[in-house]
Amino acid sequence: MKQNIPVKIQVIDENSPYLETVIALGDANKATLGFFKRKAFIQSAAKRQIIVALDSHKNCIGYLLYYTRSRDRYIKIVHLCLAPSCRGQGIAKQLVDYLKKNTQDYNGITLTCRDDYKLQDMWVKFGFFPAYSKLAKTTGQYNTIWRLLDYGKTNLLFDLANQHRENKLSVAIDYSIFVSITKNDPDEEANSLLADWLQSEVELCVTEEILTEIHQIDNLKQRNRQQQLFDNFTCLPCPHDKFEEYFQNLNVFCQKNKININQSSVRNIARAITAKIYILVTKNQSLINNAKLLYEASKVSILSPDDLILRLDSLNQKPDYQPVRLAGTKLEETIIQKGEESNLIDAFYLSDKENKAEFSQRLRRFIAEKDKFTHVLVRNAEKEPLALVVYDKHKPHELEIPMIRVGDHSLSTTLARNLIFRSISKAAFDNRQFTRITDPQLDDSIINAIQEDMFITVQDGYLKMNLAQAEPASILSRKVISLVDRYIEPNNGYNYFKKCSEDINSLDLNEYKNLFVIEKALWPAKIIDAQIPTFIIPIQPRWAQELFDYHLSQQCLLHNITDLDLNREAVYYKSKQGPTKLKPGIVGRILWYVSADKDKGFIGIQAIRACSILDEVVIGTPEELDLRFRNLGVYKKEDLLKIAKNDEKRDIMALRFSNTELFNHPIDLTDIREILNNKTTIQSSIEITDRQFEQIYKMGYA
Repeated sequence: MKQNIPVKIQVIDENSPYLETVIALGDANKATLGFFKRKAFIQSAAKRQIIVALDSHKNCIGYLLYYTRSRDRYIKIVHLCLAPSCRGQGIAKQLVDYLKKNTQDYNGITLTCRDDYKLQDMWVKFGFFPAYSKLAKTTGQYNTIWRLLDYGKTNLLFDLANQHRENKLSVAIDYSIFVSITKNDPDEEANSLLADWLQSEVELCVTEEILTEIHQIDNLKQRNRQQQLFDNFTCLPCPHDKFEEYFQNLNVFCQKNKININQSSVRNIARAITAKIYILVTKNQSLINNAKLLYEASKVSILSPDDLILRLDSLNQKPDYQPVRLAGTKLEETIIQKGEESNLIDAFYLSDKENKAEFSQRLRRFIAEKDKFTHVLVRNAEKEPLALVVYDKHKPHELEIPMIRVGDHSLSTTLARNLIFRSISKAAFDNRQFTRITDPQLDDSIINAIQEDMFITVQDGYLKMNLAQAEPASILSRKVISLVDRYIEPNNGYNYFKKCSEDINSLDLNEYKNLFVIEKALWPAKIIDAQIPTFIIPIQPRWAQELFDYHLSQQCLLHNITDLDLNREAVYYKSKQGPTKLKPGIVGRILWYVSADKDKGFIGIQAIRACSILDEVVIGTPEELDLRFRNLGVYKKEDLLKIAKNDEKRDIMALRFSNTELFNHPIDLTDIREILNNKTTIQSSIEITDRQFEQIYKMGYA
């Protein structure tokens, strides 16, 4: 075994006597490092971006060369090189640790390494995880981009991930569960984790350790498919220094207690502890057998899927949000009439949270001051009050909601989600850039809906930015800063969005899913150059009117709420054929092309009429998809069988979508052909470019 060499780590400049040794080491190892010009070495040294390791005789025995990326504030390691006689003695880690310690102002570290160099274990030990892989220039070889998100910083993505977890029990899953629930035919145990009622109670979260497991897959196509599916889960934040401490302590505990589990499992538990997650779901029998001992060391409960379900108090509860339960329900939306106050007080007063007299005075004020407040009351067919929203529009840039109540009934959660969404839509399309909820007493269904729509907590309630803008990231970022600077006041919470604008501008445009999350948070904003996959999906008028198009269904949004209006989230079914990218694991946007009507009963069709968020693509048999999405759609099982050409075993495709915007001006087929520069009849789904999406989207609001 080699003895560790005592080393000194330091930064050099262009005048350093060690620079020639660095260049010589780089040239000697150019077969693996790649060619790097002498001039480039000198320029890197002049920027103080070369770190060297010196032995006790002050000989340079290795170096790390890096550069900084201003657009996303990442450090990129270009070279990490040691003299052959000094390898395997922890010197490389010391160089990386020095880099980490002295670049805390940045968001993290990234590097690219060929898979056939067999350095994967080293990068994992250093705290890196494999972000994605691609073909290398050398035929038949792959490059993997490794990341170290080490500095424990919060950004918009971090905040959104945390907020998404606030209204559910978050549990970590390991690779055994990840593989089971993402394959095309999940087994019965895995399927239990996908049940609708469970998804309303539990957030299944992943750790970066799963990416390390995915990286072991030799087939690049399969590897990238699993990496895409990984992005559909909430990834737990894991600052590396804290993780390293937990990992080492857990390793010592396992050795002392003779617990025989692999290092990947130890790392996964340590990542869960770091993220303050206390349940890990697994099918790994070694982990389950040692669950009691591991709990002593980690306080993490290790459960099988069946154990998780048995331990949930809500086992027999049905999901709260089920648009399908509204079938046949007609709800009326009206303004409040004088004399109704007493009835509304009884319906919406929260006896366990507020003083009845104070609530009464607030409500009566909102009704009386019609010049300052507008209000909407939702009733059922029996004229019973179900929901109440009050709007304060005194600020031209902000829609304030000083009161929002949904009562205690079976439609509470569904109404809460949809009224929050419709309020955001109302603000955005009235050209108000912010929505603020200041009702001091909110019930749980409203709070959950607020969190799902990614509001932030501020001093007087909750706040969300909602931009009706479609611009490249850099322009959108500047517009956000301009808005904040124009309207910022002490304690109004706007300054948070200034930080968001930096995140928009700094994220890697090649990793569209991060920008997709931010675009969704700023809905209806569109980040034009985010490379978010966008598809034109043809749909028959009968399905469009039932799923999202209330103009086709000849309903008036301002007077009646129909089943359609309450379905902010829905599922559309089609054959599984389509563009290459339209497959499981993808998220993006849908432009809905309403096709010709055989019965000639509709007008304004053969046009793109709406835009939606594409949340999920799932392929399965009619029975599988019906079971999974029955609560989200207007389709019956026989409709799905028809799509499958009456073959029960034929796979079809389900597109889960949400937040649909109807265009003011549908884009007809002539304009579409001109934008796409072809004579398409749009008989099947089409993927379009960022530029084409921008043209269509802006034309829809022209």
